[in-house]
Amino acid sequence: MNACVDKLFSKKIPMFIINSETTKERNLCYVASSYKKSSMLAGELLCAICHHTDGKIIVLGGDKEIERHRLFSTGFAAYMQKERPEMDIIEVLEFRNEAKMHRLLSEYVQKFDDVRAMVSTTARGTLFMCESVQSLGLSGKVTTIGSDIYEELLPFLKNKTLSATIYQYPNQQALNGIKVLFNHIALNKTHEKAIELPSSVVLSSNAEFFI
Repeated sequence: MNACVDKLFSKKIPMFIINSETTKERNLCYVASSYKKSSMLAGELLCAICHHTDGKIIVLGGDKEIERHRLFSTGFAAYMQKERPEMDIIEVLEFRNEAKMHRLLSEYVQKFDDVRAMVSTTARGTLFMCESVQSLGLSGKVTTIGSDIYEELLPFLKNKTLSATIYQYPNQQALNGIKVLFNHIALNKTHEKAIELPSSVVLSSNAEFFI
């Protein structure tokens, strides 16, 4: 993405970046939820729901080439190392191939009998995770923490396949970015260099308010 940013910057085309790190001095504004805070929230939430102090946590870490995925994974691992040091983390770095992700999860569950939880750092991975957990007959048996919320996840929250998910306000990220761009071009207004949005916990009981 940095190559694209450099090209736009060289042509003096204003831009804002949503939910992805890049060379900050070259864009008008960076809008996102804090990956560090979201990862800590995921860790805190998991510890509150899952009372096991040992065993394994499978983390669907997304794409290792995407910085926000790496930041979430490393932040979560650091939190768990501090709070639940006896729990081992297994990271699955498969983002685009659903069949391969399902196969890997199935292999880990069959290999280890102490898988306590699964965490997805991405919205895409969350759906894959839920489909795998349900097909493996693990709904309600392992703690699952996802990322963001959309219609397809509602049945998984209701049947306890998905324990909880972390909403990062993607629509508000886009809205804030568009406001910055409009104010810059039309009104010549100054703006913040970075806009950080909160993260919220979504459960079955409140999911409808985030759709």
